[in-house]
Amino acid sequence: MPLTEDLPAASWMIRAIEPGRIKVVGLHGGQPARRWLERSFILTPERLIDDWPVDDIGTLALPQLEVLLAAGADLILLGTGEHQRFPPPALLAPFGRQGIGCEVMGTAAACRTYNVLAAEGRAVAAALIIERWTGR
Repeated sequence: MPLTEDLPAASWMIRAIEPGRIKVVGLHGGQPARRWLERSFILTPERLIDDWPVDDIGTLALPQLEVLLAAGADLILLGTGEHQRFPPPALLAPFGRQGIGCEVMGTAAACRTYNVLAAEGRAVAAALIIERWTGR
């Protein structure tokens, strides 16, 4: 599903979503960058972390959330794959203790929401799980 590209000068945005991959666009080293990502990643308007080691919401653990707690975002969007699946409440509790909102939704919905909030200049981070595509 293609998404519209409205790229502010220094922002990472999501350009397209397909089964098993997401295309991001932004500036890297001052140069325009376009990348298809096939593994889970974290995106903020200023930063792409493309080595987030989460393949499934069931494997999510507190150490993998620490980078999100340090991202400086007011709102975290947790994209849980093709379907919305909630992690145990104890995993999300640190966000509440730090006054950071956390919304859980399917990855496609998280991508759309991220683009809207990032375009508005909001302090948002998206942690997007890309499930392994089996072709089924």
